[in-house]
Amino acid sequence: MPKLGVKNIISDWPSESRANAQHIINKYGEPDEATPSRLIWHNNGPWKHTIVYRDTVKHNFPFPHSDGIEQAVSHEIPMEKACELVAFNGSLVFCCTRGEISACCQSEEANLLSINLAHDIILDKKTFEQARRFFCDSIIAYRQNRKVPYMEELQFTPDSASADADECAISEEFLTGSAH
Repeated sequence: MPKLGVKNIISDWPSESRANAQHIINKYGEPDEATPSRLIWHNNGPWKHTIVYRDTVKHNFPFPHSDGIEQAVSHEIPMEKACELVAFNGSLVFCCTRGEISACCQSEEANLLSINLAHDIILDKKTFEQARRFFCDSIIAYRQNRKVPYMEELQFTPDSASADADECAISEEFLTGSAH
């Protein structure tokens, strides 16, 4: 993507969104894709993809802020964990078919924290209540310039074989047209 094109795209974005975009550009270079409403990087750093949105979403957990940076990793999502993950953080998005979980928050550090805690919930290392408390404590520590490993890097290796194509539930005869 030509630099001038990206600068033109984000020039009329709200200041917070422009700052988010510039921060990610400074870290990962020019995006692989750009539209008037989002910039997208593929396979940048530990991420399967990163999306910076022009239009942010207000989010009050753990404090009022705007979610505008979404980052995803490959990860198996057991269906029985879906409710716990949503109860932990409503800004988590997962797609079992793609084997992907993403977090959308105000910073990459907060996304790392969310995804690392989602991993802990999936592995039964933390309940969603424990994860919410850990999240709050970590944000406070980070804002006090204390070291927070869960906000520095993924605490696990993403599993690229995490996609789940599910099972065919319609008979082969029906699909081939041989069933009447």
